[in-house]
This record gives sequence, C-alpha cells and structure tokens, in this order.
Amino acid sequence: MLVIDFLQLSQDLRRQTPFFYHTPTEKWACQSISVTTINEQDCLVIKMVARPKSLQQWELAVLLNKPEYLTMPIYLAVADELVAVYGFRMTQGEAWLN
Repeated sequence: MLVIDFLQLSQDLRRQTPFFYHTPTEKWACQSISVTTINEQDCLVIKMVARPKSLQQWELAVLLNKPEYLTMPIYLAVADELVAVYGFRMTQGEAWLN
C-alpha cells in the first residue's frame, strides 16, 4: 500500500485511533518512521515495538503527509523482519495493520 492510499483510508477514523500489528504471540505498536531502500526503491518503514501505547491516527497523518513520502510503499519493521502493509481492519476502536 502506498502512503497516499493509507492516508486516504485512515482520514475518516477518529483522531485518537491507535494502530497496531498482531502476530500470534505479540501485539506490536507503531513507534517511529524511517525511509529505506528495498529492491532499489525508496520505501517508508514504520518501526513496531511490543508495548501497549501506539502512535494515533493524527500522529501518523502528520508524520506521513509529506510530498516526498506519498508515492512510497509502506512496510512494517516487526522483530527484525519487514512486512508489507496492505490495509487495516478496525477491532474494538483500534486499527490493526495487515
């Protein structure tokens, strides 16, 4: 998923909606973003950490809404592994990235 698509999908969420990623054993929270090159293409990487508090919708929107980021695909850095983001689903007031 590209950053511009993510911003479009998430703009209707409550501003305080937290974003998480779920593995069978852990709940991962968004901590920070960075830009890296994967297969000779610039990509945006969201660093995930195992903690209860995550970045919220408005914080991610502020961090991601830069012209140079809009056409970059989004990946999650989860336990030393990069996972592509394809969307998210809402569960009990939280957005779960998948």
